[in-house]
Amino acid sequence: MSSLRIHKIVFGTIFVSLLVGVSFLFLVIRNESLKISIFRHPLVQYTLPTYRSLRKIVDLPYAWYKVFGSNLPRYAIILRAEDVALMNAALPKDNFKGRLTDENKVKVKADFFSLDYEESIRIRYRGRGPNHWNAFKKSYHMDFPENNPFNGYTALKFVIPEDRSYAIEHLNAQRAQKLGMFVPTPWFSTLEISEQNMGVYTIIPHWSTSLLEQNGFSETSNIFGVIDFELKDLKGRDFFDPSELAFWEDYTRTADTHTADFDSLKEFLSFLNAPEEVYKNTLPALVDMDALYGWLIMNTLASSSHQNATVNIILLRNANTGKFHPVPWDIQIYTPRQLSLEFHPLIGRTLNIPEYREEFLRRLKDYVLDQSNYDDDMAFYDAATDSIHTELMKDDAKAPLNFQVNKDIKRLYTLLQENYMFVEDALKENPDELLQGKFETKQKPAVLSSIYKEAGQTINEFVLRNPGFYKIDQTTIGIGPGALTITKTAVLPTNTTLTIQPGTTLLLGKDISIVSWKNITAAGSKQSPIKLLPLGAAPWGNILILGDRSVTSTFEYVTARDGSGFHNSNITATGMIAIHNSNAIIKNSMFESSLDDDALNIKFGNVEITNNAFLNTGSDAIDIDSGTGFITSNTFKNIGKDISVGGDAIDISLSQLEITNNIIDRCVDKGISVGERSSPTIDLNQISNCGIGISVKDLSRAVITNTTLNSNGIGLEVKQKKPIFGGGHAMITQSTLTNNGKNFFIADGKSSIEENSNLVEN
Repeated sequence: MSSLRIHKIVFGTIFVSLLVGVSFLFLVIRNESLKISIFRHPLVQYTLPTYRSLRKIVDLPYAWYKVFGSNLPRYAIILRAEDVALMNAALPKDNFKGRLTDENKVKVKADFFSLDYEESIRIRYRGRGPNHWNAFKKSYHMDFPENNPFNGYTALKFVIPEDRSYAIEHLNAQRAQKLGMFVPTPWFSTLEISEQNMGVYTIIPHWSTSLLEQNGFSETSNIFGVIDFELKDLKGRDFFDPSELAFWEDYTRTADTHTADFDSLKEFLSFLNAPEEVYKNTLPALVDMDALYGWLIMNTLASSSHQNATVNIILLRNANTGKFHPVPWDIQIYTPRQLSLEFHPLIGRTLNIPEYREEFLRRLKDYVLDQSNYDDDMAFYDAATDSIHTELMKDDAKAPLNFQVNKDIKRLYTLLQENYMFVEDALKENPDELLQGKFETKQKPAVLSSIYKEAGQTINEFVLRNPGFYKIDQTTIGIGPGALTITKTAVLPTNTTLTIQPGTTLLLGKDISIVSWKNITAAGSKQSPIKLLPLGAAPWGNILILGDRSVTSTFEYVTARDGSGFHNSNITATGMIAIHNSNAIIKNSMFESSLDDDALNIKFGNVEITNNAFLNTGSDAIDIDSGTGFITSNTFKNIGKDISVGGDAIDISLSQLEITNNIIDRCVDKGISVGERSSPTIDLNQISNCGIGISVKDLSRAVITNTTLNSNGIGLEVKQKKPIFGGGHAMITQSTLTNNGKNFFIADGKSSIEENSNLVEN
């Protein structure tokens, strides 16, 4: 044997022994500072790539997976070596307990590529915990230009999939969407960085105004969270205490603690520490109860306390309702256990109140004992796991070994089953045993604005303070019949409904509104209509329902004239009648001379709008966001006064509606405006003398049949209006287009019109 070969063998043996020894030291050494020193030693740093390569020898039996292709999206990034070095130099020195806080988040430029997208972006490392950035494969945050977002998003998180328990993040998002909650929708992809394959990533849209808009929320809404802290600084913190307000941030509007947005957050934090009776009565006014119950169900099924008073705090504030939504974020899944009431005020305080606990358990039971939910969840998990399994086995960049990945995926599947069985058994035997502990609160007086103070009053207190209203039963307030003058905005108690009697005329003073947290029944008749009129020359406010999706409001034979909107307590409602987060039946009524953005505004509800007249509106007649249902047999005339402020007869976004048999004549803007991923059927409508008869935009798809478009500036228009969406698409058949300035207008290459020979044009 040659001397050179002997030296190679000896050196190799020493080298491998060194690697094994270092690995052993990392396992047995308890002194964290010593671990860090060893890890930072130049010799260890030099040998780490070899160590990681040697570890991958265990994955050799899986090498045959590399012959398979991938169905995942493929993205690529080009990063300069000096920029990578810049990001690395800013990372925490402690690779085991360090936290990636703001001072470590160095952004650099990069070039991003996908199959049909290429753009210069800003990129940085992300993830507080070291597992995101102390290994070869790291997690990233990427910012895209607002004028050219990627897939409609201006910011994305690329997260190592093991941190989000592989398909569990996707399953939790799917559950949230089934429960009607706001949640970013994740997806999987592969990522190449500077021509090096980094394997599979979980991609999650970052909190942004574009994310809000894509989910139907006003861009003036907020997503709040807490700034990053070192681990040692988190112990014993309760960020829901109002004294901790300075550590919150607004992800969507970059507001600071001196703005009205933070006044709303401060009010909410104050409310969470309010005395029991105030908390009980005011909760439905300040918190979206559907979102809260859905979030509680998710935490229960995951046996999770990963969102608590210290970490993973995300709250959405809906500007159209003033209500806060707990947002599922990194819930994960754990060994079956009871839901603890100690770690989050919304859990502990809410479930301490019998009626809320009972409603939560009822909804949980409905979900868990419905076999289709279990089947759907497990099938979804299987499909999501299958979609990435091959790529995970091919992923040489990831830290976990393949046998560990397979073991974890099976373990997570078992946990899903065990949690279901645990909750199901408890619901059948003793539901209260699902809950344990108690949330300790300081019970301080809440500092609330007038609208929320009044929301928390009793029905007797309301009737005493609001002349003309009277108590019908324990949950129903009445007004009318006859003519009554309202000179003070009436805010109903949260647990009550309002009945406006047939034959009632309400004369409302300047900016005066009626606000309900449940539903309003205003069922007049042809002989005894209901009228909502101004007290003098100045416009009144509006009828505002800030709702409950389990109930339906009714407006029948109602005349509403010269009303405006509601802009108070950082709540924005632009309809003379505004129904947010609730269902509505509106028929045989007249809306005239509205003075805000809309005569009728519906958000997040199912609607039946039939046989109504909309006349002489200041701007839009009907505006529906995130709605379902139908708009049929209505008449619209003289819609909008000025093109600069708008004037659409029917304006919809993120909605699936049947729009049939309506007559629209003279609107300064559009007869029907179809925006933001809407998919209406438009049949048997007559639209004339409008700036544009029908406009379809922003990833909407409209099917138009048996419709007449006459004497409009443009008959049918398709376009992309907002960069975060795509083009508009319309299919038009069996329709007539006459005397329009242009029958069709396709504004861009992303939009299309499909027409057939059954059209009549001139």
